[in-house]
Amino acid sequence: MSAGDFASEIIIVDTGSTDQTVDIARSFGAQVKHFVWIDDFSVARNESIREATGDWIFWLDADDRLSPENLNRLKQALVSGQADVYSSGIVSHSAELDAARTTALHWRLFRNFLGLQFHYPLHETLNFTTAQADITTAYTNILIEHTGYSLDREKIQAKAQRNLTIIQQCLARNPHDLHWHYHQAVSLSLLGKHAQAAEGYEAVLANPPDSLSQEVDLYQAYVALAAAYIKINYPEKARETFTRALKVFPNRRHLAIAAGMFYLDQDEPEQAVALFERAKLLSPHSDALGHIWPDGTLEGYLSQAYLLIGNLRQADLSKPKPGEWTKLATVRLLRTGKTRSAERLCRLALAENKNDTAAQNLLNLLVEQPHGPWSLLTGWVQTLLTSPHDPVASHALNQWAIALELSSVELLRHHGERLLSQGNYLPAAETFSLVVSMVPDQTEGYKSLAVALRALGREDDALLAWQVGQNIAHRKYRCSDNVLGRGTALRLPHQGRPQGYAPTQFKMFF
Repeated sequence: MSAGDFASEIIIVDTGSTDQTVDIARSFGAQVKHFVWIDDFSVARNESIREATGDWIFWLDADDRLSPENLNRLKQALVSGQADVYSSGIVSHSAELDAARTTALHWRLFRNFLGLQFHYPLHETLNFTTAQADITTAYTNILIEHTGYSLDREKIQAKAQRNLTIIQQCLARNPHDLHWHYHQAVSLSLLGKHAQAAEGYEAVLANPPDSLSQEVDLYQAYVALAAAYIKINYPEKARETFTRALKVFPNRRHLAIAAGMFYLDQDEPEQAVALFERAKLLSPHSDALGHIWPDGTLEGYLSQAYLLIGNLRQADLSKPKPGEWTKLATVRLLRTGKTRSAERLCRLALAENKNDTAAQNLLNLLVEQPHGPWSLLTGWVQTLLTSPHDPVASHALNQWAIALELSSVELLRHHGERLLSQGNYLPAAETFSLVVSMVPDQTEGYKSLAVALRALGREDDALLAWQVGQNIAHRKYRCSDNVLGRGTALRLPHQGRPQGYAPTQFKMFF
């Protein structure tokens, strides 16, 4: 079933599609109006209103979906006669499976011939001030699934860049319009420009414009601001933002869970437990607008938090098997970079088995170096790039790798990925340069190096690193065609550095 099953006319304003959109639309009986794109969604939308002849207008984007259940709700709203304009909930999903979904209200169903028009070139909405008579509105339980953000990263960024172009045109006309500063911050976040986004969110929250919704837009500004500070490695700023947000939105379940996740990553499981338990007391309906986590998110993170403080009963877990406490300590240390929970888990392991040498070795290092290996690894990398056989750096790296039950290269890769996620691209590039010098046939090492080099603006070096990685992968793939048996493939012997690799091409800059 589709919206076309009940509409007396379907009007599509095509702003320049290059596929079969027009032919497909006409095959369903749609009227297609060609419109030259001028970076303004409201102008295009108003063109569709001028073409409409029916008593009611219901509008959809190309990436909106209406289920049969919600189509029936739409029909009920039409026959109720209670209002001139009806709302719909627009539910947006991320491509990431564990990400929260977002619900916002849009005015999607309205009477024709009242003079209603859309305004704003981007994120257009009905402008009631253009109406020729008093307007009555009503809220409905109609839900529309918006798939525009269920895209891969490259398409999301292309969409954000398109939006940013329109927004910057608006800001050129009115540089102090905080409505557009908010939307600019959203696009900058999607483009990975988190420091600039944080500035925009701070300005908006200091003086919120009336055009933004408190429950959706301003809530999003707080959550996105905290996320931006986390991305640029300003945890104290993120902490302050969550504290402010919890005062403004004390009853939002999503926020309590998000704050709990932050404290869990900061290696503060006690504070995380308090926030997760607070979230348990809040109704899921508190997130009817804005963000809501997938089912089971709260329970999973609360269990983790209780486990990290050693409360197995509350974590609803059985007693770990020998060695599992130590493995968990390693995972926490690698994931968060924090040592407090790792040290506690090592002590729990030793309480179960005082002869657990893996736990004792890791605990000894944590006591000797309470900040963990991360603050020291960058220095070791720089030393080993210039002096590959430096005994002090080599011993220290090997010592931590053994304690974490990793190879030295695996530890370096974890370190490099952490640096990338924090936006520390130069030390990340140095780390991956060391990785590929230690293991020249590691495809992923070259690809990660390429990502770091590209972030540094070194496109030629990034392309070279990526091509070397692709060549290695291709060589391994060709080798794997010579199978010895089901599921068993030949492995190439070590043959020195792959063709096209020159260590100075990467190392000379570091």
